Amino acid sequence: VEQALALLEETEAAAIAAEQAVAEARAAESAARPPVQDAKAELARIETEARTLAKILNAASGDLFPSVLEQISVERGYETALGAALGEDLDVPLDRSAPVHWGQSEVQPGDAALPEGIKSLASVVRAPAQLARRLAQIGIVEAADGKRLQSQLSPGQRLVSREGALWRWDGFTASADAPTAAAQRLAQKNRLAELDAEAVHATRILRQAEGALALAEQALARASEAERNARQAGRDAQHGLDAARNALAEAEKAGGELSSRRAALDEARARIVDSHEETAAAFVEAEMLLQSAPDLGDLQLQLDQSAANVARDRATLADARAVHEGLRREAEARSRRLDAIGAERRNWLERAENASTQIAALGERKAEAEAERERLADAPDEIDAKRRALLSQLAEAESLRQAAGDRLQEAENKQSE
Repeated sequence: VEQALALLEETEAAAIAAEQAVAEARAAESAARPPVQDAKAELARIETEARTLAKILNAASGDLFPSVLEQISVERGYETALGAALGEDLDVPLDRSAPVHWGQSEVQPGDAALPEGIKSLASVVRAPAQLARRLAQIGIVEAADGKRLQSQLSPGQRLVSREGALWRWDGFTASADAPTAAAQRLAQKNRLAELDAEAVHATRILRQAEGALALAEQALARASEAERNARQAGRDAQHGLDAARNALAEAEKAGGELSSRRAALDEARARIVDSHEETAAAFVEAEMLLQSAPDLGDLQLQLDQSAANVARDRATLADARAVHEGLRREAEARSRRLDAIGAERRNWLERAENASTQIAALGERKAEAEAERERLADAPDEIDAKRRALLSQLAEAESLRQAAGDRLQEAENKQSE
């Protein structure tokens, strides 16, 4: 029981620890979900913006002669400068079959250099070779330096700021204004490229967040399984403790029963010892009686004589039983015969009574007939016939009465026997 109790306490402690681990794993899993949702939302935003820009750019590039702008890329921040420097020339195609197009024009050794310290637009733009000479003659300056450096330009050169202001060699000046459509498209292309990189980065972050969430979910599943196992172990330990307690109670009960049985056995042993002593004394006494007992031959003769007497008495008893059985059967037959005679006597008495009644009725009818005969003197023949009929019936009734009387007398005689 103590071992089972210790095991129960150990499993309860393990269950509490497992429950705490589940709570921590659930908190970690809950904390891992928002980053996944945020990463999915960010990736969806990037993909939506990228699809929108791609639609815009694809719609603009569907002309018969695609503009050179479709083949140009520029570093971020210089889109407005390129749009201001080339303007509508960016919409001109490279295809020579187009009415207006960019032809081949390479940089020449005799081309004038830009003022010292000014980098050309070609350094931040990746464009087809047809635009190389044009881009090499466009410098990038700060807005505050454009006016000052304009006088140092050679014919065909121009300066442009990142904000879109333009200074040309011939004195033409254009302040920064709203970005041109070409600049917007360049910015959109750059933004689309950035979105591709951002999508890759967002996808990586999403995968990392999903991996962290998967690990948290696995940890939660393992912790939950460990908690279930710990609780099951606790239940098993409780069952084991209950079984141990029941076994202890049964053992104590069996011990009590064993003690009672041992006491009963001790008492029985004492009785057996006493009985043994009595038996030993009786055995000694029997041996003494045996030594003083008479000869067995005389006892055998007496036994044979007694057996013969018993056999004779049994035969007499059998004869008496046979006689008694015969008398009993005869008495039963006589009783049945008397019952039959009584029934027959009652029958004849009833018939005699009926005959007397009928004789009386016939007498009355005879008297009535005599009266009728006297009254009907004018019908002697009819009356005589009735009289004869009545006399015949009377004689028959008298015969029946006589027969009934004889049978009654016979029945009474039988009954008296």
